[in-house]
Amino acid sequence: MFARTDMPAALRDAVAPAHTAVHIQVESLVGSVFPELAPEDRHRATTVAFQLLRGMMPLIVDADEAQRPALVDELRLVVRSYLIARAGRG
Repeated sequence: MFARTDMPAALRDAVAPAHTAVHIQVESLVGSVFPELAPEDRHRATTVAFQLLRGMMPLIVDADEAQRPALVDELRLVVRSYLIARAGRG
């Protein structure tokens, strides 16, 4: 999930099973909260949610301690809003 795009192929391959397992678990959670999503939509929504997380993570990690909680709240807002809109509930 937090893999860099410039990681060596061998390292990418080594962490791929863990990334797949996490994706499957999160996809299952998304499906239980948003059962109206078809399987292919649920898979895509989970992938997009992970990319949102990956995109915000450097900003959160680099933030000072005073700003970090606000950035985590922003991430939660973005992911929640996306999933609610994606499921047609927003």
